[in-house]
Amino acid sequence: MVIVAPDYVGMGTEGDTPFLIGTGQAHSSLDALRAAYQLPDVTLADQAVVWGHSQGGHAALWTGLIAEDYAPDLAIEGVSAISPVTDPVSLVQSIEHSAVGSVLVSLGLTAYSNTYDDVPFDDTIRPGAHVMIREAAERCVPSSALLASIIAGTGGDSILAEDVGGSGFGDRLRENTPSAEMPFPLLVAGGEADEVISIAITESWVADQCAAGFDDLDFRVYPGFGHLSVLEVPSALPEELIIWTEERFSGEPGLSTC
Repeated sequence: MVIVAPDYVGMGTEGDTPFLIGTGQAHSSLDALRAAYQLPDVTLADQAVVWGHSQGGHAALWTGLIAEDYAPDLAIEGVSAISPVTDPVSLVQSIEHSAVGSVLVSLGLTAYSNTYDDVPFDDTIRPGAHVMIREAAERCVPSSALLASIIAGTGGDSILAEDVGGSGFGDRLRENTPSAEMPFPLLVAGGEADEVISIAITESWVADQCAAGFDDLDFRVYPGFGHLSVLEVPSALPEELIIWTEERFSGEPGLSTC
């Protein structure tokens, strides 16, 4: 297998990073695959499967959603979203009072305020948190010192000025909520003990997709594993993901757990 990893806009290139902005991430993923086919001295099969974890799971779902319209020249055979962001509003509400959550929310808010005129950064952040959150949004991986300063600065309170559910930020997050409406098998998986994206959020989203009739959906939960540990042995996911991918390349029908 050949793995093609996209570099999103703004990550080493000019432009604003589309963190949790569906089409922006999906365009980068599909463009990266197109670019791989243009590499000299590399012969690739026509078939491709999309993988993504966490933010990348959100990107993978959106890649599947727009692939036929944006890149009809590509033969996508399936999408696998591991510990994905399926409901951005619920995710923000579940993590906004934690230090790590404040960093993730700041990354999302920065991206959304750079992209949408109706999501003003300064008005969406509560007074007094602006400098700290701007600093957090500029960090790729939050350091222990940064997390400690956020904890001290927020006192466990949300960094947002109002409930995200009733804000312009929330409206745009809902606009970037993916669905399972795609023409190929979808695998959604996560750790039961996920400490970043609660498995309950994923379970609710899967139930909604099944109820809407998108039944080519295989949902797997791995007991005892967290957000990152689900990717590593002794988790069964890595081996099962390879098997699932080989089945897509061989043309086998997907399993539905709906």
